[in-house]
Amino acid sequence: MKDKKPMRKALLLLTLFTIIAAGTVLAQVDPQDNTLELSGELRVINALVGIGPVDVYLNDRLIGTQLAPETATPYLALPPGRYMITVYPAGADPLIVPIADFLIDLPTNHSKTAVVYQTQFATPGADTANDVVNARRPALAQSGQIMVLDDNRSPVQLGKTRLTALHLAPGTPGNLSIAYPSRASLLHEISLEQPYGDIDINAGVYSLTVVDADSPELPRLAFAGEQVFQGNVHYTLIIVPDIRPLPGVTVPLVRELTSRPRMFVVSAPVQPTDDSIELRLIHTAHSTAVVDVYIDNRLIVPRLSYGQYTEYIGLPTYSHLIELRRRDAAPDSEPLVTAEFDITQRNRTQPHWSLLLMNATGQEVASLELTQVQEQAVVNTGPATGPARTFNLGDNTATLVLLPDNIAQTPRGAARVRVLHTIDGALEISMFASSYPPDPSLPTPTPGTGPTPAPQPPVRLVEPVLYGAEANENEVPAGLYEELEFVAGTSSDIVSLTNHQLLPGMVHTFVLIGQPSGEPPIRALEIRDFGRGLPQERLYVGTITIISDVSIANVRRQPSNGANVVMQIENGTEVEVLGRNFDGTWVKIRVAPPGSNIPQDGWIFAPLINVTRLGDPVNQLSLPQVS
Repeated sequence: MKDKKPMRKALLLLTLFTIIAAGTVLAQVDPQDNTLELSGELRVINALVGIGPVDVYLNDRLIGTQLAPETATPYLALPPGRYMITVYPAGADPLIVPIADFLIDLPTNHSKTAVVYQTQFATPGADTANDVVNARRPALAQSGQIMVLDDNRSPVQLGKTRLTALHLAPGTPGNLSIAYPSRASLLHEISLEQPYGDIDINAGVYSLTVVDADSPELPRLAFAGEQVFQGNVHYTLIIVPDIRPLPGVTVPLVRELTSRPRMFVVSAPVQPTDDSIELRLIHTAHSTAVVDVYIDNRLIVPRLSYGQYTEYIGLPTYSHLIELRRRDAAPDSEPLVTAEFDITQRNRTQPHWSLLLMNATGQEVASLELTQVQEQAVVNTGPATGPARTFNLGDNTATLVLLPDNIAQTPRGAARVRVLHTIDGALEISMFASSYPPDPSLPTPTPGTGPTPAPQPPVRLVEPVLYGAEANENEVPAGLYEELEFVAGTSSDIVSLTNHQLLPGMVHTFVLIGQPSGEPPIRALEIRDFGRGLPQERLYVGTITIISDVSIANVRRQPSNGANVVMQIENGTEVEVLGRNFDGTWVKIRVAPPGSNIPQDGWIFAPLINVTRLGDPVNQLSLPQVS
């Protein structure tokens, strides 16, 4: 009888090979497919400080374009599985050898950060040589590595912030500490290329320095300056070599190593509790003071200045007291203003909100009612005609505007673009593209030999949005757009973005700030969130409100007094609101006629209907324009 041991060994080897091969299979899940139960989150930080911007791919899909050093992608919500992260120089062909790549396993209920950093450097003298590309300078390919961190983004106490650190500076001591100017440690003995724990501290402004933890004298190696840590945020403090891309050279190159360290900070929202909403603050009021923001008597956002915005802050679903104080004012000092964010049964289903500090222009906006105004901040407008909603702040009058955000997941292959208009003095703002991006699945068309075709008109991406109104938005094809234009009124281009990438699954919110006079200049703040969760409808509700002896309102087929009447509905009837006509004089509604349970669409004269969203009144001109 023949010996069966060789056969058994072969079977064992085959089994082991099968198991290993199965373990290296990438998750065959579209990174945008978060229709499954979301159980993991992943982001990428660019710590390639000497190389410059990069493009980031996940399973061969672009998730970060022109990602600048010292910045991060938003967290992507992903099903558990194995994913390949690949990093290339910005704009490079993804078929070349990457700067770094890494297989990462994303388990259930985890947040992970992949930090790409430099491990190969040019030999001394390479940066000062006449020829910037020389034998002493290694190629970009595989000159970096990726380190994966487990992020502790569990909820924190209101007013607390969470810090962790990472030492990625070869050429400096193996153990560094992040300390106060007195050299007392805040984060003690951070070891090179080793994960570090985390601490929770009070939100505030901290003056920090990097010291040599291997030396008993703790000599200072670098000043990190004043760092503003907001409440209910997770911060990663990363120490890198103090190098930057070679000036005057457009091609990214590997630079020499230095013994000087530098620190940068990347933020992320902590996860809210189950019964929470999330609030983001945006300061768009020019010529106003820098403020400290308190929520429920706790400092949450120190030194919020014009053009800045926060991460989403998780808040329990009950009413919250919001106070503004002058920069660095004592916590027990009298606030400039006090307002209440009232979370009710009606609006608690809306998960994300933005609170905008805006210039008050007299236009009707969704301003919060101010429950208290400091005497120096009172607007001198004569006798009060209602609750205070504006206040003096610096050289201008300001107001607090609360607006809902839609960051739900997008359709597959699409990005959502949202526009918020905060330019006082500008007409309604629309968003256009010179054209849609080409479909990558189609071959590039061959130019014809005939006459040059006439240029195509621009494509409207977002309908006009009024000052201070809820964002208008649209789902558009993802891809590289040659030009995105923001237009005031019908023809006045106010700002444009060239060669701008809109990513699949991403929600791009553009906040237009500045003044038409150019002081301060108009610009578009872009806030990126990865879409997650089921889409919320806009939920506009209208109530027929007739102030006369007549108790019946006509619903017409078209927005015109001469159009046929399709039904008549009684005063006090609630209807679904679909939008408005071009000038807001008519509102399109959907309602079942009396005696029927089949809804029909029609138009009603705007003065005959009051519109609300989640229980709050809505300016009818802020409704989407429909036909």
